[in-house]
Amino acid sequence: MTPETKATLDDYENILKGLNDTIENVAISEIPCELHSFYMNAKGKRVTEKIVSSNLTKLILNGVHAELRGIEAYVTRRKEQGQVAPETADEILDRVKEIRKNI
Repeated sequence: MTPETKATLDDYENILKGLNDTIENVAISEIPCELHSFYMNAKGKRVTEKIVSSNLTKLILNGVHAELRGIEAYVTRRKEQGQVAPETADEILDRVKEIRKNI
């Protein structure tokens, strides 16, 4: 597995752990998830926006799971076509399964 692939999977795992904690917190506190967005506008001024949504965690969680399914499908297809070493493909697929199992 390349360092980039490992870093991506580590990132997804951290995101999913954080989302899992958020889901538990929302279930206990009933306070919806907040997202703080920071960006520079056309005038070069820093702008902060806060998004509060009861659906935000669900949407992000669905997106991360979709990305993991996409990685799994891509690696499986490349493995079947002989475009990637079977050991590397199996390592990536095992890591994706491990991430899903821990969440």
